[in-house]
Amino acid sequence: MRFNWQNYLKGFLSSSILMVSVFGLSCASQTSIQSVTQGERVKWNRSFGDEVAQQLRPRFKFKQDIEVSAFLKNMARKLVEFTPEIAGSVYSVLIVRDRDLKWRNFGIPNQSIYLSNGLLRELDFENEVAAILAIQLAHIMNKNLQAQFARAVKKQNIADSSIIDTHLDSLWSLKNKEIDYLDPKGIFCFSEKSELIAVQTAVGILYRAGYDSRGLISLFDRYNNRLDRSPYNKKEIDDFIEQARREIAVYAPLRNPIVRTQKFLLIQKRIKNL
Repeated sequence: MRFNWQNYLKGFLSSSILMVSVFGLSCASQTSIQSVTQGERVKWNRSFGDEVAQQLRPRFKFKQDIEVSAFLKNMARKLVEFTPEIAGSVYSVLIVRDRDLKWRNFGIPNQSIYLSNGLLRELDFENEVAAILAIQLAHIMNKNLQAQFARAVKKQNIADSSIIDTHLDSLWSLKNKEIDYLDPKGIFCFSEKSELIAVQTAVGILYRAGYDSRGLISLFDRYNNRLDRSPYNKKEIDDFIEQARREIAVYAPLRNPIVRTQKFLLIQKRIKNL
């Protein structure tokens, strides 16, 4: 039987064309997946945070104390400095009057944190204050607010909530004032799973910055003692405490962890007067 070179050549060319076509489709698919750069995502998160802050400002009454604000900003800077994921970022810390007597704190992706004046007045230890900041930094790092906003957007019948990653302007034009910002079930009401992960992240933030991470447990005990002021129920608080204990046990004890410095004692009277 004679070998047919013409048929062989036709088959080879057909296979080659098919392989090139498949490869081209694969490359096109990969290109579409990689459409959002890290720089674009950072820019989006900052812009998103600015929009949220713009919506929140008229709803708050801010407490002013230059020395306390400077102390809190320096504390946040120290926590950020020892957190590789956000090192180099500059965070502002603002004190807000409690709404409905609830001790609620807010971490916003435009690198700002709002702290409850009522809760701050209740704290006696520096590591408790650091714990509040660490939890809000954890929420910002974990993008919990963005996830909640995506869910709220989906309720507005937007077909694909994943467009939140790349189409900020179009989303904010879609009746963003209808989003619940401060409602008990609004976008700042994170799932218990998200809260537990934030507690876990916060332990590491505190530990690397030299603070006694047990300040988290002490902080949640404050909520347990005043459930009327707490945004969490008792079961949630107990779960947070247990999560903190488990995570703290993972780390070796610090030699001289920060609990309450002389500088904190000097400014504590001003904090009590917020």
